[in-house]
Amino acid sequence: MWRVKLDFEVSQLRRVRMKALVRLSSKGQLVIPKVMREKLKLTPQKPVIVELRDDYVVVKPLPNLRKTLRGSLKGKPSMSQALIREHQSEVTQAEKLSV
Repeated sequence: MWRVKLDFEVSQLRRVRMKALVRLSSKGQLVIPKVMREKLKLTPQKPVIVELRDDYVVVKPLPNLRKTLRGSLKGKPSMSQALIREHQSEVTQAEKLSV
């Protein structure tokens, strides 16, 4: 018997669990119930992560990395600016030595 676990978080504060009995097709396909697809905001062609945990499968929507990482580097010093300053100081030192 196949057990499928659909695990998702609606918010950081509250975890919602739903269960549904679905059948595996002859092609190995499962249909995720509409209410679950809507909660997860799954649309056709949207990638999901399928993970095997012990004796069950976990299906998770792939996080939107752009939204997840947006602003994560704000306020931190720019590495490119630091490299430019370092290069400029090396050029200045080389000019002083050549004169």
